[in-house]
Amino acid sequence: MSGERFYRLLLLLYPSDFRDDFGEEMIELFHYRRRKSNALTLWRLIAADVAVSLPRAWFRRSRAISPRSISTAGLALDLVVALRSLRRSAGSSALATAILAIGAGTSLTVFAALNGVLLRALPYPGAERIVRLWANDAEVDHFSFTKVEFRTYAEENKVFEFVGGDFPLDLTLTGPEGEPERLVAALTTPGYLEVFGAKPHLGRTFTFQDVGTGNSSVAVVSHGLWVRRFGADPGLVGRAMKLDGHNFTVVGVLARGFRHLTTDTDVFIPYTFGTERWIARWLELSAKLKQGVSIEQAEADIDRMSAVLAEEHERTRGWSMSVEPLADSVAGSSRYALWAAFGAVLMLFALAAANVTNLVLARAASRQHEVDLRAALGAGPFERVRQGTVENLFIAVAGLAGGVGLASRLTPHLLDLGMGSLPRLSTFETDHRVVLFGAGIGLTTVLLLGCAPVVFGAVRSRRTTVLTGRAATGISRAIGSLLTGLVVAETALAVAILAGAGLLMRSYIELVRIDPGYDRTGTVAMTVTLPGTRYPERESRIAFFDELCTRLNALPGTASSATAAYLPLGGRGALSFLNSELRVARGEPRVSSLQRIVSPEFFRTLRIPVLQGDTFDRRRPESATGQVVVGAALARQLFGEDDPVGKRVTSSETPGPGDWREVAGVVGDVRYVDLGQAPEAQYYELFDEQAWNTMTVVTRTSAGFETFLGMAREAVYAVDPEVPLFDVETLDEMAGRAFARARLNVAVFTLFSSVAIALAVAGIYGVLSFLTVRRAREIGVRMAFGASREQVLRSFVRRALTLTATGTLLGLSIAGLSFYGLRSLLYGVSPFDPLTAVAVALLLLGAGGLASFLPALRASRVDPMTALRQQ
Repeated sequence: MSGERFYRLLLLLYPSDFRDDFGEEMIELFHYRRRKSNALTLWRLIAADVAVSLPRAWFRRSRAISPRSISTAGLALDLVVALRSLRRSAGSSALATAILAIGAGTSLTVFAALNGVLLRALPYPGAERIVRLWANDAEVDHFSFTKVEFRTYAEENKVFEFVGGDFPLDLTLTGPEGEPERLVAALTTPGYLEVFGAKPHLGRTFTFQDVGTGNSSVAVVSHGLWVRRFGADPGLVGRAMKLDGHNFTVVGVLARGFRHLTTDTDVFIPYTFGTERWIARWLELSAKLKQGVSIEQAEADIDRMSAVLAEEHERTRGWSMSVEPLADSVAGSSRYALWAAFGAVLMLFALAAANVTNLVLARAASRQHEVDLRAALGAGPFERVRQGTVENLFIAVAGLAGGVGLASRLTPHLLDLGMGSLPRLSTFETDHRVVLFGAGIGLTTVLLLGCAPVVFGAVRSRRTTVLTGRAATGISRAIGSLLTGLVVAETALAVAILAGAGLLMRSYIELVRIDPGYDRTGTVAMTVTLPGTRYPERESRIAFFDELCTRLNALPGTASSATAAYLPLGGRGALSFLNSELRVARGEPRVSSLQRIVSPEFFRTLRIPVLQGDTFDRRRPESATGQVVVGAALARQLFGEDDPVGKRVTSSETPGPGDWREVAGVVGDVRYVDLGQAPEAQYYELFDEQAWNTMTVVTRTSAGFETFLGMAREAVYAVDPEVPLFDVETLDEMAGRAFARARLNVAVFTLFSSVAIALAVAGIYGVLSFLTVRRAREIGVRMAFGASREQVLRSFVRRALTLTATGTLLGLSIAGLSFYGLRSLLYGVSPFDPLTAVAVALLLLGAGGLASFLPALRASRVDPMTALRQQ
């Protein structure tokens, strides 16, 4: 754009009489300065001119607005005339209103979700000071702590008010109050409930005296369980409740409204310390910073304590500790998806606003003759544009009202669309942020549409056009540039949203194609917990699960059944360390790996391939060396290219004669934690050696889910009618939860891109149709001088494709740069993926060509003589 052209566009901000009197002088001054100054000095002088003269010019013109011109009667008349005008152009008015409603409604809906998950304060006193502590090593991050680390951090820290740990589990409540009920429970340390500011409604919480060195049997129950199960009996405190066959004395009832992070936990019981020997990493630690303490100070203090621990306990060496704000920990990776969706919906709103601006500018241009007539009759600048402003404000208010209504209907359905997988989104609350955001987009819309006639009316109105009628057909270069510029902006925004949808869709396809390492089709999982009082011995638990699997295998359609402690995509679970005999001799450190407890039939049931050797052999005598089955990745880390079958491994750092186990075989790696991450090192131990009380039974069956569920319940009750069965689901459903976030991202962006394409096509079509009508005389003259219809057709299509191509390049750049910062949302796809770019470019160019064809065809059919006679 040339400097003079930019300067003339800048003059549109001034009142028309100011431009009549001083416009040409300012243009001449601009040329003089351009000859005498360098570019930087020139633009500084221009900025100074505008800063001084623009407010003065409008202040002078404000005196021309008389009280009579804005009287109540005048405004009432304007409203009536505006309603009649909108009724005459009901189609375009309804279209503009619908576009605004879609843009505003989707923006409010997505912002409500963003506010609910990321911006709304957590419901804990001093939530901004609550942090999560994580243990990290070279191979594993965000892992748990041991009880030794907890005691050190809790007793020797200088930066925390409280430190507490928890470990989730399920417990079965039995007793005379009702039927057996499965409860969500948490093993917690003293100080944990205090971190979150949980106050007892009755009784008290835990203390270090409760845990001591023994097996403390006390419990704190939630307010919901107290009301639901015990009828809000105030005498519950001090009484015993039976959990998994053990009696726990209730010492407190929590206050109403307390929610344990993202889970409605029913009962809290103490984490028993026992002796101070080393145990596995089970505790997830939370802490509350003291007033004025920063994250960096907390990390420095933890590093100090960790260094002391490393000297006393060799197994803590190599671990680093990190501190994360609780809000970031709860939101997790969902914050990136929500910010991406919010950015997309803002682009969609901008696209809708640009489209509606195109419509109202086209309407204003078509009524330029009316505005000039008013000017010829002596109307001032305010009177010329007041009518158009009132009409546009009607459209803005109606569109915003429709957007609020659309948001109120969409918001409850977000959970059905898959947003239920987002944390803290079980309920929606309209707080001041949602109201302010809605007011912001409302004010933006009102100002944009209200000022559009003012900007258009600022173009010089020549009274001679009233006599010639040329204003009815001509269009200024400034307005033409503005309209086409808006088309480019619409196309760029549509391309950015569509490219984002394409990247996420390609990423989702790549994710679905991943081989998880097992076959999940036709497989059902169910969890069983054996009461410790009735199954205290390892042999009794082995006998129960063996008989249950035997009964399940006898059911019609069953291929095989197995027992496992952790299933694929069920989380990281237990972390252990393994080392080979050769590495121990060399003094090399152990390798962190996922520990899995399974029965021998587990690999056959899930169809995990056996690469070398065999799986567990139950016929081996108990006096023989124990066995493990290792995953391929762990086998490479421990043995390199050597054959691991028959070699010995240990989990002990200083192994004795009884600490060694023999590698029975090597199996394929399974993605236990995340489909988007490479499989972690893993190994399997035989269920007979551990025999936990709570295990998951997985069955491959050809029977329908409901049919199998009924038969499985009968099989469990046939073995023991008092053992509950819970968390029954297919492995496909478990995998579906792993895909839920990716599916949600694709669904949201696909919806937005569909609307964006429709708006962009409508914008291109509307502008070209308008320009066709306004350029009828020009087309007639060109055809009268020999231009063919094909040439006219090509010129219009070429013009549309040029605008679309410009917008496409700009939009692809926006999408690539945006997703470069959100690479965590993509898997196996680059933010600058050429296939996506080509597909989006072809789609938008095709859509732009189609949108321009009908106006171009209409232009090519203009009769030259008719067009000239109408002028």
